[in-house]
Amino acid sequence: MSDIQDLSGDDASIADLFEEIMGELRLLSTLYMKSHPPEVTLQPTIIVSEAFVRLAGHKPEQFKDEDDFRATASVILRQVFAERAKKRLEEKQRAEKAMEARRAIRAEQAASPEPEVELPSFEGASPELAMALETALEALSEVDDRAARVAELRIFGSLPIATVSSIVGVSEAGAEKDWRFAKAFLQKQLKSHGHA
Repeated sequence: MSDIQDLSGDDASIADLFEEIMGELRLLSTLYMKSHPPEVTLQPTIIVSEAFVRLAGHKPEQFKDEDDFRATASVILRQVFAERAKKRLEEKQRAEKAMEARRAIRAEQAASPEPEVELPSFEGASPELAMALETALEALSEVDDRAARVAELRIFGSLPIATVSSIVGVSEAGAEKDWRFAKAFLQKQLKSHGHA
């Protein structure tokens, strides 16, 4: 690899440098991932590509020499890996939280079977009921974002399940299941805030 100071200032300089160490970065990325939990499934090429995008924002003259470039690339690679791993773990935790909430709602329904939950009418609702619904939808979104989207489309859009399923990208049965869960969840939230 040529010395950093010998590079011209054109945009291809960083790309050329990065291409030369791409293999090393992939290896570093692979080794780094082996030391992390198996549930953090990230592809080395994806991580390296994102690191490249960030590294491309630097000008060649910002680096003292080849070692400085490699050190910066390593730091960026580590940051990308850590951010992606954190995001994956958060997604996993959200999915687990959603499953727990669904189990809890099913257990409550099994313990005291009631007719299917009907939400109060929100047409002409008081500001208090409107805010309670907003709070309940936010809580639902934290637990199950897709069910919250289904509820939003059903409540505010008055859309049929067939349309909702198409928009959300699930089967009609899946959208119906999400809607049942959302109604039960929202009803529980509204009751806890004094709105039944």
